[in-house]
Amino acid sequence: MSYYDTQYDRTPGAGSLYGPPASAPKTNGGWAAATLIFFWPLAFMAFSRALSVPMLWSQGRYAEAEAASHSVARLGKIALTLWIILVAAFIVLYVVAFAAMLSIGSTLPDQQ
Repeated sequence: MSYYDTQYDRTPGAGSLYGPPASAPKTNGGWAAATLIFFWPLAFMAFSRALSVPMLWSQGRYAEAEAASHSVARLGKIALTLWIILVAAFIVLYVVAFAAMLSIGSTLPDQQ
């Protein structure tokens, strides 16, 4: 195995010895915005990775640009999943609290 075999991936679209891939990866700015809306602590990393994609691409670091693009999408999906879990937990707790109040209210003596 030569030096170039370990440094470059020869699969199509992954940046090979034959030049850069056909097009730059998407920055996935929509997923970065989703992290801001649904779970803002992840937004810092998502926006920094999204903004680094064009810079990495222009520097010829194609694999890193692809990885940054994929990580933005992954962070957006994680933020959306966390939001869904938190909303579902809130709804369950609200229903349990409401049922508890109804059961307590039905056992209290009548006030006159």
